[in-house]
Amino acid sequence: MRHIPLCHSLKGGSRPIAVGARLFAILLTLQCAIANAASPEEANQLVRGGASASALEMVTREQPAASLDANGWQAWERVRLAALAEQEAWQALETRISSYGPDIPDEFVARANGYRLQALLHSGRGAEAREMLRAALWQGVAPDNQARLRQAVIDSYLADGRVADAYAAWQRLRQDYPQSSEELQLLGARVCLLNARPLEALTLVADLDRSEARSLGLLARLRAGRLAPKAAIDEARAAIAWNPDEAPILRATAAEAAHAAGDRATAIVMLEQLFAGPDSNGDIFQLFGLTPDALWDAYLGLAQVALQQGHISGDEQVLKAADASAKTPVRRRALLAQVALKGGTVERREQAAKAFDEAILALPDGRRLLTKLWLHSARFAKPEQLPVSVRSQLMALGALAPVGAAPAAPPTSPAAATPPSALQGSKVERARIAIAAGDLTTATTLLKERVSAVPAVGQEEAEALLGALLLLRPRDEATAGELLDRYATGIQNPRLKREALFWLAESRLAQGRDGEAAELYLRAALLPGAEARDPLSQSARFQAARAFIRADRPAEAAAQYQRLLETTDDPDMKRLLQRALDQL
Repeated sequence: MRHIPLCHSLKGGSRPIAVGARLFAILLTLQCAIANAASPEEANQLVRGGASASALEMVTREQPAASLDANGWQAWERVRLAALAEQEAWQALETRISSYGPDIPDEFVARANGYRLQALLHSGRGAEAREMLRAALWQGVAPDNQARLRQAVIDSYLADGRVADAYAAWQRLRQDYPQSSEELQLLGARVCLLNARPLEALTLVADLDRSEARSLGLLARLRAGRLAPKAAIDEARAAIAWNPDEAPILRATAAEAAHAAGDRATAIVMLEQLFAGPDSNGDIFQLFGLTPDALWDAYLGLAQVALQQGHISGDEQVLKAADASAKTPVRRRALLAQVALKGGTVERREQAAKAFDEAILALPDGRRLLTKLWLHSARFAKPEQLPVSVRSQLMALGALAPVGAAPAAPPTSPAAATPPSALQGSKVERARIAIAAGDLTTATTLLKERVSAVPAVGQEEAEALLGALLLLRPRDEATAGELLDRYATGIQNPRLKREALFWLAESRLAQGRDGEAAELYLRAALLPGAEARDPLSQSARFQAARAFIRADRPAEAAAQYQRLLETTDDPDMKRLLQRALDQL
């Protein structure tokens, strides 16, 4: 990798409460406005709307080679870096930037290196981040800029979990700059809180008339025992109302106080709002030790209380209790999460997961929350471990690539990047953007035109068209089902036909057309041949059996269970299938 400086000049203020914000403000100004470049801006809108996977698909198709169109390549590359950061795909982000060849301008690489620094810090690779910072310090910078780079060194220690070293580095920095700025005091307060020194943190922010100082002070008072948990919740809620910029740390503080007070419902609400908000960042999570699994744990904790209080047991009773909890939506979400994660059968887990997703999507910024819960949780190491209904929903939202979709371009030298695609400005892309913007009338008109031409379109557009139809499903099930039917009839590619049949079956099931859904699932299971035994085929057979039962066709359901029983080697699945057969 070329050793390009982090930046050519360091200007502007900083906000020490957030590593990402400070790095952008101090080091780079990473997300530049893209003037006169409509297509990259449309992709940026997808990133901001939580559909980063769709944005990456656009970049892969549309980005020109750097050697052919340097400005166009840079505009699209900014979108790629922003989308990877939004997905928290830190390894892919760092690898991409490290691969830049000599044809990429130094100025662009210097800016991109800020993303690389962010990736290293979020990946816990503080030592490598310090190497970058050390190189920048050796180049010789103005004293003010040197102080800011040394603050970033403190962040690198925090990325490694070396909070004691971060505290020592902060003390040395404070000695070298006795006339400490407010930014340095705020950083010191954060470091002190991470080192279980809440009284010292409180001293640092006590005289600062800044909103972030008041937020850190509230947390310090809570952790020092100078503020009761209930009072901390009330104070945090009041502060959120008049200072929304501080909402992330205030919500996290309220969640911590609610946990201490045993108020699980409030903890859930605050964590949901924290993870759904666009300002939720890794620095806040580090300060509180939060991951999406903390929210899953909160759901399960509230569910256990509800089950014990109501003497409820068994998945069916839990789901009935969830239905009966419509007036207490937090309790309902918790009960659905209980079955979605711990249900005894695949069918019950799928049923609960689908209802849980619908409940989450009904919340403000529910798309972002749903993505974080399922894709950023340690409970699901791979997307294949997610429930089928969840994968379908995430694909429709553009947060997860469809099964079998081509992966993003490998991080080779951008000079060898794929030339502009024939899909640039196509009706399919315009339809996807219209769906994201809520303009379903325009989207439907465009998609109908392309579905009518399916037999003649190329594979690239056919794949993009299927993805657009899945994106339409949650917004207009009837229209999406009609178009999926026409698509499945016209498409010749076996893999795409199989996927189309599966999602058409899902659509028919959602419309209550159970018999049709069962037959469509079975057709998908039999492609590319009657002996198909791969995971998608087995999942389709299982779904077919479920639909046959709903259609009151038990004999056909039993045939599917029996077929699965004969072909699976999983002992747990065998027991589940045998139990299902016995019930039939």
